Amino acid sequence: WPEAPGVVSDLASRRTVAVVTNCSEDLGQRAADSVSTRFEVVVTAEDAGYYKPSSRIYGKALDELGVTAERVLYVAGSPFDVCGAHALGMPVYWHNRIGLSHDEAESKALDVRADLQGLLELIS
Repeated sequence: WPEAPGVVSDLASRRTVAVVTNCSEDLGQRAADSVSTRFEVVVTAEDAGYYKPSSRIYGKALDELGVTAERVLYVAGSPFDVCGAHALGMPVYWHNRIGLSHDEAESKALDVRADLQGLLELIS
């Protein structure tokens, strides 16, 4: 995703940025560390004890950030992420890179785009 480094860096300069991943603790931390942006919180499935789209993994991130769901814009990479984060009350931007069709996710997402550039427009 060629726009990802610039978009994430721009977002991190304006907002707190965190990651929720189904990876192991080791792999999740290594992946987060490979990005030039510092993430405030990295929650892995191994650490949370649950895989996405369980609301518990998203809830752990909210607890670690010390914010309510309504104060977070969750960036989903799959329709299941959209539904899981939305079920907890988070507004969701669906980065639908490959153009999946999923009526439930499309109806729950604030915005659905094939790239991440729309995030910057959304938070402006």
